[in-house]
Amino acid sequence: MPLGQGQSNGSLTLQIDPGMLTLLPFEEGFQEPPWTKLYHVPPPPPPQPPGVFINGETEIKVDLIDVKADPPTVTYTYTISPVSLQDPLIVDWSSKSRHVQFADHTAQSTDITFDLTGLTRVGRRRTVQVDVSVTDALGTQVSDSVTVTIAVTPTT
Repeated sequence: MPLGQGQSNGSLTLQIDPGMLTLLPFEEGFQEPPWTKLYHVPPPPPPQPPGVFINGETEIKVDLIDVKADPPTVTYTYTISPVSLQDPLIVDWSSKSRHVQFADHTAQSTDITFDLTGLTRVGRRRTVQVDVSVTDALGTQVSDSVTVTIAVTPTT
């Protein structure tokens, strides 16, 4: 026979899926209502693992007239997005390509100048890799890389 229908002693715990409510009876003698609601709040999600992401253009189209400029370069801004890292951050931008120059290789946001020398015709392409390494105040080191493709298009 279910508790509450003729039974005066015993205990009952009703549990519903996490995030839902649990009903527990109070013992006799309490001045509270015979039932109370206990709400279970799910635990917060675990923190994201440390990381860093590079934000910036990965497909750059340049007009043929730009590659004939003196000097033949284009400049774009790249920024890091750190995840679960403790300030202050030590940033180091780098590239193995001789066609890449950083305005400030230690800044969280920097202008990168791409040398267009040798890209003399429409349809020519150059692919370079841009890397960043970041170390936080706790010594955690993370890195990211993006591949940037530069393509020469007809002058419009």
